[in-house]
Amino acid sequence: MKVKRAAVEEVLSEYRVCKRLDRMGDKTPEPKITPSYEPRYHGNTNQISKSVEDAVVKNLDKIDYRRRIVEKVELAVSMLTIKKER
Repeated sequence: MKVKRAAVEEVLSEYRVCKRLDRMGDKTPEPKITPSYEPRYHGNTNQISKSVEDAVVKNLDKIDYRRRIVEKVELAVSMLTIKKER
């Protein structure tokens, strides 16, 4: 019983954080646009820097994760029938 209670409390704590961040509007990760002045000792890799794309994908993943947590908790709470349980 204590294990279940701890698990539920952990999920509800994460829910509160996700809900608060959604209301406040979490800052998006900023892309790295400053050049690196460290020497590169390898040949041309023909790869481009995708810092902007990486920042957008990371932000969308965080938003999607928070949205799923909020939806799951709200669905679970809505399924409770007794007002005291809610």
